[in-house]
Amino acid sequence: MSISAKDVLDRLAKLANSKTDKELADYVGISSSNISTWRSRDTIPYDACLKISERDGISIDWLLTGKGSIYKVDYSIDSVKEEQTVLELYRALSMERRHEILSILREKKSMEELLRRMVELERLVEHDRKTA
Repeated sequence: MSISAKDVLDRLAKLANSKTDKELADYVGISSSNISTWRSRDTIPYDACLKISERDGISIDWLLTGKGSIYKVDYSIDSVKEEQTVLELYRALSMERRHEILSILREKKSMEELLRRMVELERLVEHDRKTA
C-alpha cells in the first residue's frame, strides 16, 4: 500500500478544520512553506503526524492510511474492564434513562469538539499576535 502525502495532508487539514495551507501550518506548528514542500515533493510529514497523534490523541494508523478510528483506542485490560462495567450499568437502565445518557454523551462530545476548536483558535490568535 502506498501512502500519499496529499492524502495525509488532507486528513491533517480535516483535523485542523483548515481551508488554507497557512491554517494547516498553524495547526501543525510549522511554516506554510513546509506544507508546500511536502505537497510538491510528495513527502510524508511523519514527525508532524507523530506530534499530532500524541498531542491530540489521533490514531497514527488513521492519519497515515485513513483506515480505522480517528482517535486512539485504549485496549488495556483496565480499559476493557471499565467498558464492560459501563455497558452492564447501561443495560440495567430503563430505555428512558438510556436515551438520557446517550443525549448527555452526545452533548459532551459536541462540547469537547467545540472546546478543541476554541483552543486551536486561541493558538491561532496568539500566533497572529506574535507575527503582527
